[in-house]
Amino acid sequence: MKNFRPKLKFFLFLVFIPTFFMGFYFLYNKYSNDKEAKRWIERSNDLKDLIRTSEVLQKVWSEGQADQLSDAEFTECKKELIAYDDVDPSYFRCNPDFIECFLKKVKGKVRFKRRGKSSKFSSVEPIKVGNKKYFGQIITRWDHKGKYVPNYSMALKLVSGRTSLVFLMQNSCNEVFLPQRNYSYGKYSRDKDTFFWNNFNQNIFIDKFQVTFRDISEWKRKLRLPFEIPNNFIPSDSAFGLTMKEMKDYCSFKGKQLLQTHIWDAATYIPQDIQNNRKRIIKKGPYPWTKKKVSFLWKAKNNPDFKFERKYCKKVFTKDCLSLMPFKRHSINSSSWTGVFQVLGGYPEAMKNPYNELKNLKLSSFYFNVDSPWHELGKRAQWNGLSFDVNRMDLQEEIKFEKKLKALEKLPSSELRISFRCMRKLK
Repeated sequence: MKNFRPKLKFFLFLVFIPTFFMGFYFLYNKYSNDKEAKRWIERSNDLKDLIRTSEVLQKVWSEGQADQLSDAEFTECKKELIAYDDVDPSYFRCNPDFIECFLKKVKGKVRFKRRGKSSKFSSVEPIKVGNKKYFGQIITRWDHKGKYVPNYSMALKLVSGRTSLVFLMQNSCNEVFLPQRNYSYGKYSRDKDTFFWNNFNQNIFIDKFQVTFRDISEWKRKLRLPFEIPNNFIPSDSAFGLTMKEMKDYCSFKGKQLLQTHIWDAATYIPQDIQNNRKRIIKKGPYPWTKKKVSFLWKAKNNPDFKFERKYCKKVFTKDCLSLMPFKRHSINSSSWTGVFQVLGGYPEAMKNPYNELKNLKLSSFYFNVDSPWHELGKRAQWNGLSFDVNRMDLQEEIKFEKKLKALEKLPSSELRISFRCMRKLK
């Protein structure tokens, strides 16, 4: 009996010790699981908030306006971007400078709505770029490596609670998709030598607008090259003064290529039968807004009693318009059936011509009066890609520079402003 009690105590001790440790383990594990579960719930809620924040930012990015900004703050952003009444509002869309201004005005605090709950805020943290801090950073394949790095995007660092992520916004505002169908190069002709082509099984995207000085400044900064916008011009002006090689290099920087003439023809000539995308006989009118051959431009050339009216400037900004109204920068006037702008008039525009490399300049512009034969689709002049002297171009008529017209001031008397735009192909 005396030996039994120590044995019992020892037995109870052996039973108690593992029971104690097992109980402690289960209690600790339960506490840890509860803590981990709470952490995951918080992280899940933070991610939901970041998704809502990204949706708000994407809306501001794509629309070029923000409900969070007062009218006075928006006006201040316009001043900061040097974008006044003569700059079309489309300039603010997918514009990194506008997003930067917006985030500065709201101090990086982005408000978003929650279903059935009050509004909440998430933060956009500044990113250090060189010696300065910005809310956004331009990301390109030129300076960032990685399989999924886009050709061009704006990166924002979003933060909610303990969770953060990098949000990339791509320029989805300034391109149009070229419908897949049969096309032909140049003006309508019954000639058997007409070049026919199609883009079936090809995805072709064309810039809606001409490249601006803002775009060129950004490109030069990325390459760490000096660049200054010419005097009396602002970032929203169509860029000019670049050689053909520089134009191609810029487009390459954006993951694109210089616009080609047959692609431009496809995007600007209205198909006679838009329902039939495999039509073999492709008839064309000379203007982007009508299928007919007769328009006010035709009347200007053929009717001695023709009188020019201000309303015509919305379809083609000719030399006549310069004395009637200010030239609209980043204009959505003179549009085509696909949604590209600045089709006729405005700035001359350089393109790559794979069919006839000598005809690479769309010359319809504000250098010519309304009765000029250059104001038609498919008409192109020759440019050597280097000089801007009109004396070295194949012109059918003399260009008379009028310094009294503001749009032509401060330029050498024999130089043209030649603009350009880009395109990209996806197979």
